[in-house]
Amino acid sequence: MKRIRIGSGLSKLLAALGVALALAAAPAAQAEEDLVLGGSIPLSGVFAFAGQGIHAGITDYVKIVNDQGGVKGRKLRYVPEDTAYKVDASVAAFKKITSQNKVNFYYGDSTGFSKTINAELNRSGNILMTGASFATELNDPAKYPAQFMLGPDYTEMFGILLRSSPRRSRAPRWRSCIRTRSSGATRSPVRARWRRSWG
Repeated sequence: MKRIRIGSGLSKLLAALGVALALAAAPAAQAEEDLVLGGSIPLSGVFAFAGQGIHAGITDYVKIVNDQGGVKGRKLRYVPEDTAYKVDASVAAFKKITSQNKVNFYYGDSTGFSKTINAELNRSGNILMTGASFATELNDPAKYPAQFMLGPDYTEMFGILLRSSPRRSRAPRWRSCIRTRSSGATRSPVRARWRRSWG
């Protein structure tokens, strides 16, 4: 059985959260209000091996940020719920967390959850979400403006594999099928702001 490494993905998540936190920090007048990071985290179930690492990483990151004074004086507060990697449990966790807290950021545990909760994110207009999905369809800022990916989507990964494959003679047949971020897709305001600031 092949071992799956989550360390680099987790470090990218934490780096992206750091950027998002810095961008979303409100004026000093609201310095007393915590920045809340909610999370549908699979602490049990089939994806628990990754969910437990993600949970530990986010917990450590929140402590590091808060020990350094928070974000512009605002403390970061992490509010996770176990989902067992089930969409209905993830939706219930999202509703519970957002009904009890003013959530600024959210971590979702699956493609199914990301697709299901998208309309709610768009309605709220003030929650930025990332997660464990690499589904190409979620990498559409026009349809999913409040969600961002930490790395390449599956189509981009496929393109990378084709370009690095020793059997390059087959690559040209597939290149026309590959959609990349440079294909001119409309960028969301959230992503555009991130790129301008940290590009």
